[in-house]
Amino acid sequence: MPHVDNRGVRITYRLYGEGEPLVLIHGWSCEGRYWDEFGYTTKLSAEYKVIAPDLRGHGDSETPEDGDFTDRAFVSDVIAVLDDLAIDSAHVFGGNRDAPALTDQQTEQSSLI
Repeated sequence: MPHVDNRGVRITYRLYGEGEPLVLIHGWSCEGRYWDEFGYTTKLSAEYKVIAPDLRGHGDSETPEDGDFTDRAFVSDVIAVLDDLAIDSAHVFGGNRDAPALTDQQTEQSSLI
């Protein structure tokens, strides 16, 4: 499974399909593979390049030694994945608490998300 180092924390992610990039953000205590298990990636990958990261401390990603689970840290995980894939802009879908944090990031990096 592909992964990227984000300031000393290994962040893993899954890729499906081709097309415009779409990042699927899982909720707290979940992981990126759930999007596949519940059938989302099969349908969405017909039109999008689906990117399903495991945010820090979830799934196959590492837990940060400093315990940083802030919204800013989760956002930096997604940005690190997009940078690793050389993606300049992406659609974002998710629920719970993490997708809204990404859209808040838009004020700082308006062209990315």
